[in-house]
Amino acid sequence: MRKLDRLIARYEEFHQDETNRLVHFICVPLIALSLVGLLWCIKTPIVVGIPIPTMTGTELSFTLNAGALFIGLASVYYLFLSLGSLLGMLFFGLAASVLCISVEASPLSLLATSLTVFVLAWAGQFIGHGIEGKKPAFTEDIQFLLVSPAWLLDALYRKPAVALLTALLVGGGTFGLADRLFVMKPAVDFSAALGQAAKYDVQIIRDEWGIPHILGKTDADTAHGLAYAHAEDDFATIQDVLLAVRGKLASVEGLAMAPNDYYVHLIRVWDGLDEKYATLDPKFRAICQAYCDGLNLYASRHPEKLKRNIWPAKPHDLVAGSIHKLPMMFGMHRDLARLMADTGKSTS
Repeated sequence: MRKLDRLIARYEEFHQDETNRLVHFICVPLIALSLVGLLWCIKTPIVVGIPIPTMTGTELSFTLNAGALFIGLASVYYLFLSLGSLLGMLFFGLAASVLCISVEASPLSLLATSLTVFVLAWAGQFIGHGIEGKKPAFTEDIQFLLVSPAWLLDALYRKPAVALLTALLVGGGTFGLADRLFVMKPAVDFSAALGQAAKYDVQIIRDEWGIPHILGKTDADTAHGLAYAHAEDDFATIQDVLLAVRGKLASVEGLAMAPNDYYVHLIRVWDGLDEKYATLDPKFRAICQAYCDGLNLYASRHPEKLKRNIWPAKPHDLVAGSIHKLPMMFGMHRDLARLMADTGKSTS
């Protein structure tokens, strides 16, 4: 008898009850998925390079995490068990990686989400063992953590039609969920901006051509009204500018906007900005704050228009915007494009 068959036979001894088996069919994948998610949060100092052309070179690099390492080591383990187990592990590893990346890109916390699923799935397994009336020893329970996916795969492989249908459902569900996660709107806390809004004494009066006239008692009042009117007229552009200034434009608009994000990091727009902002004249800081409060007030009233990775706006964004645009006025972005073209590197 193969080692895999012996392990599955031993696992079967503790999973005879149909209800317990059903519980494990649900909880085993959830435990494995949440374990990968927890390990995914542990970043390593290892940087892996892939020879793919990018705008800054011919290599795409990323930081390896413990979750990816776990998938790799588990794949080696399943290779020694059987080819079928390896194929199942590779399929699961791909699905788990897609979901982890998607959760990281969403407003959700990968750590909190994984920990919640992990605890609930283990609770489900304990309930299943209670129904069965038979629980493996602790040392076997640890070993069964690796055996249980193979047991599940073995049950599926015995019914090829069910296995194929399961693969299609899991694959489709994974990419459907990933798509929903990527477009999730963050739950933004605008309470601070809403609390500040009442202190501004300003009116926005539009003439017959729709041009706004801002009537404020102080410079800060006027800046607040100007921002709100600006948002009413061109909110989409404001959001794109904020993303560009923060070096996050590609995260929403796609790879074509990556050169901007590279440029933001190249000229170090945000390096030491907090300390430098604190040295500005208090009256100027008050105007910047008032403008951002106006933007945030409009954003809080139109949550359906919000893009990810922006809100709430901060006064530092206005200063960073000036740093971001000033070199472009002198053609620095064109010089960068020419220099990169001279080295055979594409900027788009």
